[in-house]
Amino acid sequence: RLVGWEKHPGDKKSIVYPYMSLLLSAEGISATVERPIKVYFVGSGRKKKCAECGPCYIYPDISGKVCLPGCYNLRSELIAMVNMESKLSDDVIMKNIPWNNRAGFVKILAEIASATFCLQPPGDTLTRKSFYDSIRLGCIPVVFREDDLFLEQLAFSKVIDYHDIWIYIPEDVIRNGTNVVEILRKVDEATIVRKREAMLRYSKHFLFPSTGGMNASVDEPNSLSLTLQDLYSSVRAKTIL
Repeated sequence: RLVGWEKHPGDKKSIVYPYMSLLLSAEGISATVERPIKVYFVGSGRKKKCAECGPCYIYPDISGKVCLPGCYNLRSELIAMVNMESKLSDDVIMKNIPWNNRAGFVKILAEIASATFCLQPPGDTLTRKSFYDSIRLGCIPVVFREDDLFLEQLAFSKVIDYHDIWIYIPEDVIRNGTNVVEILRKVDEATIVRKREAMLRYSKHFLFPSTGGMNASVDEPNSLSLTLQDLYSSVRAKTIL
């Protein structure tokens, strides 16, 4: 495999690019306007603790025994926390929309654009489409790991400093029962503005020509131009041939 959404840990040949989106533009997002939704999570639970993600699925004998990138499925804990908080406060929202519900996805994009923090635990894979949509729409992604094995699964991680964009909460903090919503309510406004400004700088990187990412340039690349740039760099470094 040459280009894909994820790659096997340590793979120097494959290039990671972002998931496609229904989103047509990342324009009109403000770094300073207050959003009505504080914490947003869209997703369903997973029965197994292992996310059974892309880095491992090509080795079926390993799945469920040894997780190569060290995944842990936090969804059960997060769903319980967010559901509880959503009953207490209108600015916390938990959604579960079927994957083939287009109208539901359009509504989700509107809600992401109205949210301050979007929780991004592993999904069916180590990464998830919502992670990129949240950056495109200015909702600060909340991740639960930021090690190299995770970073290498993200698109353009050599170009984008994701630490400038996301809020990182260690997995163990959630597994020990600390309430994720309470943690995020303590994030100061200056940090929120700073991270939104970073997302505005990078948002076009995650748009394709067919989804509003036209007129790419050296200063404002889009997903296609960055993917081609990564491929060219890999060929130059003789890691593909």
